[in-house]
Amino acid sequence: MRLYRIALIICLISVPNVTLYAQQDALELNINEVNHLALENNFDIQVYKLDKRISEKELLKAQAVYDTTLDASYKYDRDKLDRSSVIFGEKTVAIGQSATLEKTLPSGTILSLGADHTRQATDSSFSTLNPYHESTATISVTQSLGKNALGIIDRNTVKITGLDVENTGYTSMDKIEAELADTQRSYWNLLLAYKNVEVTQEIMDGAKSLYLNSQKNFDIGLVEPPELYAVQANLKQRQRDVLLANDKLSAALNRMRFKLNLSKDTVVKPADEFKPEEIGVSFEEVIASALGSRRDYKQAKNDVKAMDLYIQMKKNSLWPQIDLKGTFKRNGLAAKFNDSIKEITSQNQYEYAVEVIFSFPLENSTARAEYSQKELEKAKALVNLKKTECLILVQTHDAYIHAKNTYDAVKLQKEAKELEHKKYLGEEDRFNKGRSDTDRLIRYQQDYLRASLAYLRGLYEYESALINLKTVMNRLLQADGEI
Repeated sequence: MRLYRIALIICLISVPNVTLYAQQDALELNINEVNHLALENNFDIQVYKLDKRISEKELLKAQAVYDTTLDASYKYDRDKLDRSSVIFGEKTVAIGQSATLEKTLPSGTILSLGADHTRQATDSSFSTLNPYHESTATISVTQSLGKNALGIIDRNTVKITGLDVENTGYTSMDKIEAELADTQRSYWNLLLAYKNVEVTQEIMDGAKSLYLNSQKNFDIGLVEPPELYAVQANLKQRQRDVLLANDKLSAALNRMRFKLNLSKDTVVKPADEFKPEEIGVSFEEVIASALGSRRDYKQAKNDVKAMDLYIQMKKNSLWPQIDLKGTFKRNGLAAKFNDSIKEITSQNQYEYAVEVIFSFPLENSTARAEYSQKELEKAKALVNLKKTECLILVQTHDAYIHAKNTYDAVKLQKEAKELEHKKYLGEEDRFNKGRSDTDRLIRYQQDYLRASLAYLRGLYEYESALINLKTVMNRLLQADGEI
């Protein structure tokens, strides 16, 4: 019977020790180091950074309208077709080469520089120069005077693309900040898990001590079986608490490893402690900061700017297409290639032309509809801007008040925990002096455990509330700078 009781005691007091993590070599990190590692290693943050960089290439694509283009061609033509007259001969061989450089300026001016060379030989006896080379140099300037006058459509298209790229960057930054906020919450949740282990281990040690004393008193007849059963059940429940706390710690560690992209064997230990400090700024300061930092507010303002640019473009599109084109050409004709080149500049052989190109759809329904559409879209953008202002006010106010209330709740819970601790210690002293019973001591022990866990949970919730407030203000990234 005695051996059975010894085995039972060993079974009851033995439980897997969660301080196993503390015995391993741990990587201690403070919150700033976690931020840095997350910005460098987090998978989602890396994806959002790449999204931002990809979107930036759209601006380069839009600016391609001002790229210089080079067109060149080479043609060899051997003609032995039947002729209607012997004047043309029986065979003609022609070689043609051409190159053109074209550049569009921000003013909407199109500059074109061309060079052509042709060599032709024929067996016709009527050709006065055979073979012959003809070289030509051409300069042309085209300026839009109506639609896209002074390049307004091209310039505004580039500006609108720039605003779109900026807005896409804001969206990526919001995603990065949200992921960083989740990583910070994971850090504080890991600290909470470690603290829960410490508290449940402490309570379990107390339950173990109570059981051992009760077992001794039971052996000498001072404790009845129901009381022994009660302390046994209490110890079992406290062992369960420790196991569950261990399980939560393991999950919190895995989540932290994933967020920081660490190996599965890395044990992270938070270097910080829960030290709740009251918010030291007024709501007026918070809302002013939020309005200056919120990216969705900047996006909404960019949308209004884009609509203004669109309206300018669509208003310009109501105009007819009027292009003024001037062309100047000189050529040289000679039996040799070099001589044909020299004649371009030495001979007074030139051609110039001025051309006006006019095009205008009589109803112009598409342009008028698009202009009206963009005016309505601007009105919509202004409404959305006002809505965003109100949303920032509401979200910031809720986050600020929640953080203040959570801080006050933590202070109250801390006082409650301290009182529960005093109550438990006092009852334990009374129990040791034989002035209390087992049932009351166990209840007080459980009250202290619940109060301690609630206090730790409150500390975590306050840190989470501060993170939420910084996220609502778009200030979470300020410590590490914008990416």
